[in-house]
Amino acid sequence: MVVLALGAESMHRRGEGTRAVLRAGAARGLEVLGYAFAFRFWMFASGRFGAPWDLIRVDVLNCIGVASLLGGDLDEGEAFLKHAVELNPNDLGVHWELTGIAHIQIAQGRYEEALGFANRSLAANPGYDPTYWMLIAGNAYLGRMDAARVHVAGLQAISPGVTLSRIRRGQHARDQQRIDVVIEGMRLAGLPER
Repeated sequence: MVVLALGAESMHRRGEGTRAVLRAGAARGLEVLGYAFAFRFWMFASGRFGAPWDLIRVDVLNCIGVASLLGGDLDEGEAFLKHAVELNPNDLGVHWELTGIAHIQIAQGRYEEALGFANRSLAANPGYDPTYWMLIAGNAYLGRMDAARVHVAGLQAISPGVTLSRIRRGQHARDQQRIDVVIEGMRLAGLPER
């Protein structure tokens, strides 16, 4: 979406009309959709999915789980994300679900459980920024500042210049408290505001 927005802005600055911008956006959207289907087909063909109908179901469960995290029922969101992991534990994107579960648990004050899922996510993909957010916040709330600071350093290594204000700008939740609790945990661990 960001790429589409930047491309549209660039086209408008060059004086191209709305119709050309829409055509280019639609073409890019179809290209991305094609890549998504090709990726899912490859996942199925390589045996990473148990059944063909799971190709889309995991993505749907993900969307419902994240929507619940951002403004719906947290218990329901956790159940959807856990079901997505159960359907396809070998998914190359399993870190998204695991981090989403950890985020829900942080929002509910279940920090020890959150760290378990965040550590699983880190093992699946050590380059995913939000996993570090959960590891930092969970450890900070449990008073494990040394561990929290280790993860602050890990986050800064993969995302140089990261600040709380930059993270907050990218988060749009219906219930802002659900990101604020993570931000506050990172603040306790020493992640800079600006």
